[in-house]
Amino acid sequence: GYCTPTQFRCDYGGCISASLVCNDVANCPYYYYFNDLSDERGCVINCTNFSLRLAGGQTRLEGRVEMCYNNEWGTVCDDGWDTLDAIVTCRQLGFTGGAALRNAYYGQGSGPILLDELACTGTERMLINCTNDGLGVHNCVHDEDAGVRCINLCSGWSCDNNNCVDNNKLCNYENNCGDGSDELGCGTCNSTSFRCKNSRCVSKYVLCDYNNNCGDGS
Repeated sequence: GYCTPTQFRCDYGGCISASLVCNDVANCPYYYYFNDLSDERGCVINCTNFSLRLAGGQTRLEGRVEMCYNNEWGTVCDDGWDTLDAIVTCRQLGFTGGAALRNAYYGQGSGPILLDELACTGTERMLINCTNDGLGVHNCVHDEDAGVRCINLCSGWSCDNNNCVDNNKLCNYENNCGDGSDELGCGTCNSTSFRCKNSRCVSKYVLCDYNNNCGDGS
């Protein structure tokens, strides 16, 4: 399909907001066996120490846990990785809870392995605040990279920036999300898109993928 001038076309064919390109988050999702990270390809890394991102997942709610340190993305070892660690990780990312996955479930990462033997209590604000063996101290390889599947308890439309807005505010010419994602894909749909009941257009590739891509379930 075609993307608007304010959108970026992912390798798999879908469109995302151009504001999400090179934001240190893999916003172009994983489709089937196509690990699409095209929105972050060739970008200059300028991330905040100890910030997190998820990579290799089918949606933005899941993936391999990666942490930034000295403008380089590294991974977390799954030794001791459990639900409490996942809860802290997902909360730091703006979600409400999550489950832990081990053994490089979302594929092996690259770069340094930054944390090992994490023992979160579930109350920490950031993953780096959890008890661990020390930054960069580990006895792991990348086939032990930790992952999470987060939960986002949003009863309406889940914005790209993780805000939640009512479905009736989609495509109303107002920036209700704060990042414009509630106004993307509105109007006339092309032949490769599906027109939702709320007037949004989504790629036909995402139909029946068990995600509420329209925001209204259509």
